[in-house]
Amino acid sequence: MSTELELKQTEEKIQETRNELNRLNAVANDLRVKLYYEKKGLKPRQPFMCKGKKIFKVSCATYRFFNGFYLTKKGELTAKPISFCIDDEITPLPIE
Repeated sequence: MSTELELKQTEEKIQETRNELNRLNAVANDLRVKLYYEKKGLKPRQPFMCKGKKIFKVSCATYRFFNGFYLTKKGELTAKPISFCIDDEITPLPIE
C-alpha cells in the first residue's frame, strides 16, 4: 500500500470516527435534557420559570449546566439563552 493511499484511508477513518462521536454527543446531550426534566418533575417541553424568565426550550451546555431559551418581546425564542445549573430553583408552569 502506498503512503498516499494509507494516509487517505486514515483520514477517512478519522472523519468517520469524528462523525460518530458527534452523533453520540448529541444523543448524550438529549438524554441529559430528558433527565433534567425527569429530576425536576417536569413533562417533556413543559415551560418553567428560572432566573425570572419563562423557559420554553432547554439545551445541554455541559454536564451540569443548561441553556434556557425564552420568548423575546417579538414572541420569538431568544438567540442568546440564559445559563443555569442543574441545582438552580425552578417553578414549573402549566403546559399551554
